[in-house]
Amino acid sequence: MDAVPGTIVYIPRFTPHAFKNKQSTPARVMLLFNPAEKREGFFKGLQQVLGSNPVNPQEFLKLYQKFDSYPVDSNEMIQEKPR
Repeated sequence: MDAVPGTIVYIPRFTPHAFKNKQSTPARVMLLFNPAEKREGFFKGLQQVLGSNPVNPQEFLKLYQKFDSYPVDSNEMIQEKPR
């Protein structure tokens, strides 16, 4: 699905999904989780993992597993932080 600014997407619980910015300009996304108990820790961990350059794929996968998540395509994982 291609989303333009203002698009709202509902993703039912346990539905595989992913986000990818195909543009050369930065994208912003707002996520709402209900219940949100564990998600805050996931995104804090994601910030730490993505802060390293290059990104360590094993740390990326460990973070996902810790929060009962799984990459949709592990070949598409971020390997290097844009400069």
